[in-house]
Amino acid sequence: DHMAAACAEFCHAERLIYLTDVAGVLDGSTVLPRLSARDVEGLIRTRKVTGGMVLKLEACRRALLAGVEQVSIVGGGQADALLDAVFASDGQAAARGTPRTRPVRGTRVEAAA
Repeated sequence: DHMAAACAEFCHAERLIYLTDVAGVLDGSTVLPRLSARDVEGLIRTRKVTGGMVLKLEACRRALLAGVEQVSIVGGGQADALLDAVFASDGQAAARGTPRTRPVRGTRVEAAA
């Protein structure tokens, strides 16, 4: 997770997508669709996230602090999960002239939400 964040930082990537074995960051059984880097510390401190997700969220925060604009955590077991993450609807994509028509899945972690 931290290696991927370091690579995204080195490449000056705009986005980083983590494919994982869960649908995204979970609050109980509900996937959190969006959270900010500020939310990460609270989720870890209150133990709402544990295990490998802690490392993923710490790596997300690292990437965001290094200038990556957006990080997504998506369940890789879903059909077309990577394509959905890459082509998900977001306001920034339309502004850049890139049509994004797929539904947003997983959790999007942003510098400020």
